[in-house]
Amino acid sequence: LVDRAARLWPGRAAVIFEDRRWTWAELAAEVDRVAKGLMAAGVASGDHVAVWMTNRPEWVFTMFAAGKVGACLVPLNTRYRADDAAFTVADSQASLMITLDRSGPIDFAAMVQDARTQIEAAGHLRRIVVLDTTGGQGVATVQGASGWDELVAGGASVTDAELAERAASISVDQLMMLAYTSGTTGKPKGVQHSHRPLRNVRERATMW
Repeated sequence: LVDRAARLWPGRAAVIFEDRRWTWAELAAEVDRVAKGLMAAGVASGDHVAVWMTNRPEWVFTMFAAGKVGACLVPLNTRYRADDAAFTVADSQASLMITLDRSGPIDFAAMVQDARTQIEAAGHLRRIVVLDTTGGQGVATVQGASGWDELVAGGASVTDAELAERAASISVDQLMMLAYTSGTTGKPKGVQHSHRPLRNVRERATMW
């Protein structure tokens, strides 16, 4: 979808966040950088990637990048606290977790550190990436975590051809997103979404 939009409307605004802007062409390039970073980090087709952050450009980049490399996005509710996040990351069998360090008074990094024992007991998580907004404090809080810039920079080892080959291998019926219910009457449950609903959305938009 992003590549198509970049071809059709390369100079139009795609993402606006505070005083920063990305055109569709720039968004496509950023998605590819993150996609390569995920591949370099060992994210294979079919792997689950948990994302715990507020509305930010990096959320958008990661969502499209995960789909492009065949990974399944597991978005975590920003109202979660340590126990909720631990349950969801473990239950979803996420191999990679990307989190924001802090948003206002909410210290996501500290909660991730608190949840590590429960998450790691599930035996699936291999790496935690922290998006730094506080001068490195968040990355330091989560033992063994790497930074967002480090993740993206690692993608330099992946070629355009390798990314294109991976993207071409993705089936429309592969999992694109595992979205968890609120869990108001019990534990949250993961709802599976393939890539196919994107076509349904486009058809409805065309009809309207």
